[in-house]
Amino acid sequence: MPNIFEIRLTTTDGSDAICLLKDQNSGEFFCPVCGVRRTFAPYSEGIVGSQDICLCCDFQYGCDEKPGRTCQESWEEWRNYWLETEHHANWCYEQLGNIGIDLSPPPKK
Repeated sequence: MPNIFEIRLTTTDGSDAICLLKDQNSGEFFCPVCGVRRTFAPYSEGIVGSQDICLCCDFQYGCDEKPGRTCQESWEEWRNYWLETEHHANWCYEQLGNIGIDLSPPPKK
């Protein structure tokens, strides 16, 4: 069972704050958009993006955030886009549980 804890980061001017989730047992972080496990933090102190692209949802940390919006707003917008444009299996929705998001897959047509 993962032992999850939060790492809080804020911008230098205090205009935004985020929580990154990390599995204390494995040392892995979770993508804040899709919940996939990552071997390194997507952001560092001051909310500086790693410029890495998530291999699951294609979000690029430090580039895909929208100006004038919080990181959380940008993540939610990207997540909705990702879920609407891709045909995802149930594992995608289960993976979101890693970051505390409980969504059900759309009904099969």
